Amino acid sequence: MRDEAWIEAGKRMILRQFYIRESMRIFLMFVMCMVVSILWAVSTGQMVVFLIAIGITVIVILRMVTIGSREFRNTFADLYPPRQEQIIVDYLQPHTIYRLFGGEVHMLSDAMICRSGAKLLLILPEEVDVIKTMKYSGESAFVRGVWITTDTMKKYRLEFMSGQQQNIKHIVMWLKHKKPEITWQRNS
Repeated sequence: MRDEAWIEAGKRMILRQFYIRESMRIFLMFVMCMVVSILWAVSTGQMVVFLIAIGITVIVILRMVTIGSREFRNTFADLYPPRQEQIIVDYLQPHTIYRLFGGEVHMLSDAMICRSGAKLLLILPEEVDVIKTMKYSGESAFVRGVWITTDTMKKYRLEFMSGQQQNIKHIVMWLKHKKPEITWQRNS
């Protein structure tokens, strides 16, 4: 077994990748806010709008650093060191990654690390009780969601766009393989 410093470095590496990917998403939002601010400032003559765009971006960055990684940090800290080590080793090895709407799911040997909804999540299959799949956008089913509920009543939402929906079945089957007694409720 490796020492605590190695495990801490591995955890920081996972968090760093989350921050980099979320920062790219935030940068695009910032550019969009600045374009709208420039158009607004030109049309109204008010330069204060720039401060609003910068303020929104600062708030989003603070949210990412504090709230966005809290769930992962808490779940990871509750694990025994050998399990923490296994998650880091699996993450460093080539593994399956499924795209989400605004994120991805890393399928490791005994856990899922998800970047979804501006949050970093660590989902342990032994804690999952119910998986519910549902449509969000009527008959066209442009967006589908997977709600994962744990035995402690935590709920995780993963969203898939139309081109990514074939991944839902892979994720559900992986979870059911790890814990066969999981209930799968299908809305569509």
